[in-house]
Amino acid sequence: MRFDTLPPEFSGLKVNYVQKVSSREWSGSCPQCGGEPHKGGDLPDRFRMWTNANGKNKIMGWCRRCSYVWFPTHDSPMSKEEFEAWRKQQIEVETRKKLEAERALKFLQSEKIWEQYHSELNNWAFEVLESWGITKHMAAFWRLGLIKDYIVNNEYHSPAISIPVWGPNKDVRNVKVRVLNPRTGSDRYRALYKTGFDSLFFSRWDLQSDTCLVVEGEKKAMVSSIHVKDIQVVGTPSVTPSPSALKELEPFKKIYLCLDPDSKNKSKNGTSPLRRMVDILGKERVKIVNLPEKVDDMLIKYKLNLGDALLYSR
Repeated sequence: MRFDTLPPEFSGLKVNYVQKVSSREWSGSCPQCGGEPHKGGDLPDRFRMWTNANGKNKIMGWCRRCSYVWFPTHDSPMSKEEFEAWRKQQIEVETRKKLEAERALKFLQSEKIWEQYHSELNNWAFEVLESWGITKHMAAFWRLGLIKDYIVNNEYHSPAISIPVWGPNKDVRNVKVRVLNPRTGSDRYRALYKTGFDSLFFSRWDLQSDTCLVVEGEKKAMVSSIHVKDIQVVGTPSVTPSPSALKELEPFKKIYLCLDPDSKNKSKNGTSPLRRMVDILGKERVKIVNLPEKVDDMLIKYKLNLGDALLYSR
C-alpha cells in the first residue's frame, strides 16, 4: 500500500499514515486520539477525511474511534510560506515511510525466511498443526514452519508457527507468527515484516473461482479451505481490514462472510465490523454465515458441515 500526502484542505491537521481511500476520501491517525500501526501490520484508518461530504460542510474529518469531528476554519490561515514548508515536510515524512516499507517487502521476497522455518518442522509441530485440523500435506502446501525460540516483544521466549501470507498469484506478502505460549491474547499473532500495508491471505492460489468465503485470520482460512473444495477461502488480517485490502475481492461475484460472533457488536460510532465490511464489499453480492462460535472451532470440535452452513447463509 502506498502512503499518500495529506491534501491541502486538511493542512491544519496532524495526521499520520495517510491513505487515499478514493478520489474524495482519505484516512489516517486521529489528531485527537492518535493511532499507530497495529501488531498485525494494519495501518490506522480511524480518522476519515472528505473533500465532498454530504450536507453543508463538504470538507470535514471524523474519527470512527473517539468521534472527534473537524471542520476547516479560516480564522488564522497558514501563510504561503508556512504552507509550503509544511507541504515539503509532509512529503518527506511520507516518502520516508514508503521507502522503508518497500525495503521491508524487498527483503521479505529475497530472504524467503518461510522456507527455512518450514524445514524446522518436527513431530511436535506437526501434532500442533494436526490439532488445528491441518495435515502434513497441507502444511507443506502452505509452507508452514516452526520457530523454535521466538522472542515476543523483547520480553519472553516461546515456540511459534510461521504462516506465509499468500496472495492470489502465489506471492508471499508477509510472514505471520502464531505464538504458541502467549502471555496475553494480543501476543498471539505477530507480523515479521513492517511492510506498511495489510494483506489478505488467499488459501488456494491454484483455484479459479468467482466465489469466495471470507473469514478472520490465516488459521481460520486454512482450516476452512480444507472443508470447502470449490471456492476460494480468504483470511483477513483483522476484523476491520483496510478498504484497499478488500479491493482484492472485487473479482468475486459472490462472497460468503463468516466472521467471529463478536463482529456483530457495534463500535462507539454505532457501526459493527460486520456491517462495515458488508458496506465496503457491497451487500448485493454478500451472504452472511451466522455461527455461534468461531468457524475453525466448530469445524474441529463439532464437525461442522461447512457446505451446509453456506447453503443456509442469508
